Amino acid sequence: MLGKKNEKIKKATSHLYELSQDEKTRMLYDAREKAEWAEQSRLKGTRLEIAKNLIDLKLSVEDIAKSTGLTVEAVQGLI
Repeated sequence: MLGKKNEKIKKATSHLYELSQDEKTRMLYDAREKAEWAEQSRLKGTRLEIAKNLIDLKLSVEDIAKSTGLTVEAVQGLI
């Protein structure tokens, strides 16, 4: 619907459709998505390990959450 109203969106949508039809481009996209997912998973694991170390140092749950970017609930789940 937006593509019908905005020529730039229509052009971008058309370009994305063309790219999605190319097998090599799709494979590259999929590989990048998998790499991004793996990196995010690794970073989360690192944050969890840091949180565990901070728990051992008796920091408050709130401070640990702020320091690691984890939620308070996630930190509490580690205790």
